[in-house]
Amino acid sequence: MPFTFLSHQAPVLPFKRLWPRMDGVALVAGSAMPDFAFAFSRHVNVPSHEGAMFFFWNLPLGIAAAYALRHAFLPVYAPLSPFRNFRGFAQVVRRRPSIFNTSISAIFGSFNHVMVDHFTHENALGPRWFPRVYGIHVPEPFRDLAQLLQVVFTIAFAPIALALFAKIGREKIGEFGDVSPLSPADRRARWAVLGAAVFLGALAAIPTPGSGFATPVLRGATTFFAVAILFGGAFRQRST
Repeated sequence: MPFTFLSHQAPVLPFKRLWPRMDGVALVAGSAMPDFAFAFSRHVNVPSHEGAMFFFWNLPLGIAAAYALRHAFLPVYAPLSPFRNFRGFAQVVRRRPSIFNTSISAIFGSFNHVMVDHFTHENALGPRWFPRVYGIHVPEPFRDLAQLLQVVFTIAFAPIALALFAKIGREKIGEFGDVSPLSPADRRARWAVLGAAVFLGALAAIPTPGSGFATPVLRGATTFFAVAILFGGAFRQRST
């Protein structure tokens, strides 16, 4: 599969440009949710890329993740960015989309994720619809065109996603103004939390026998966000 972060957000972000009323935070959160099931795959099998799990896994987790990102992650940690455009994401808390808007956006992001996967996995829709295209010879070490596209999408979509995020952040600054600077003590405290979240996430990402690649990485990402959001909520509570 293309890497969960950036490469799956690049295809979904243009839809926010086409339909500005969509909840952009939920779009981004939803576009990652199907893969987060792999963080728990050693303990429970969640078929998050198909069927009813779009509504029983991706939808509720996408809504929860969008709320956490909007209220306890981006407003707290975006002001630490050295890049002005990315600091603009602290302003996402100024928008309060309806639960209906957030739900539609989250589920759309999840569907978009799975559609991209269908063209980067063997025996998925892409190879079935275009067998001649997917049957062409590809250079080693790639097994087939689907596997090659996983790497191409991961590499090519990452800078596209970053450019789109930078543009959106600049627009947030244009709409709401620059973020108020943090006090030195506040900055140190937030950096300390991020450092602890990275450390604990790295520990959680240590591979175990038979865990493959996706499970440790997503287990580490889940730990990182859980720690950062937990303390981010405390920072937000203290500042209000």
